[in-house]
Amino acid sequence: MSEDEDPRFHPRNECIRQGYASVALIPIRGKQRIVGLLQINDKRKEGFSLEMVAALEDMASHIGEALVRMEVEDEYRTVFRRMLDGFALHEIICDATGQPVDYRFLAVNPAFERMTGLKAEAVRPIQHGGTQKPTPPLISTAATAHTNLRYSPGWHLD
Repeated sequence: MSEDEDPRFHPRNECIRQGYASVALIPIRGKQRIVGLLQINDKRKEGFSLEMVAALEDMASHIGEALVRMEVEDEYRTVFRRMLDGFALHEIICDATGQPVDYRFLAVNPAFERMTGLKAEAVRPIQHGGTQKPTPPLISTAATAHTNLRYSPGWHLD
């Protein structure tokens, strides 16, 4: 199909041929850049009031924020998977007095799996401390000091 025949090169003409009399083109912005375009067609002439256009612009801004957030989350997952350092994200479980008594793995990266031999499928859904095993001191220290810790080679969970 030649460029003259391809409707993608003449979208306005295609909308007219399909019977649309009004077209609203709203840029979808995220982080001060255009990340997409929202196109709404109406078969009525002057089908979009200023209030409707404002509402569509508001909706497009929310869509843009969500698209940027998804992009950032995807970048985070890529960095998380590819980083050389082992990384484990824990949820610290405290007793009624606020003392750490247990912990739960929320996420581990492949480097953590290689370094510890613990696989994500085995550790993510389970708790480790509680009544069977005491919470490792490093995790208790991190929880009560509200800080990040680096583990030394040879540290293990048991």
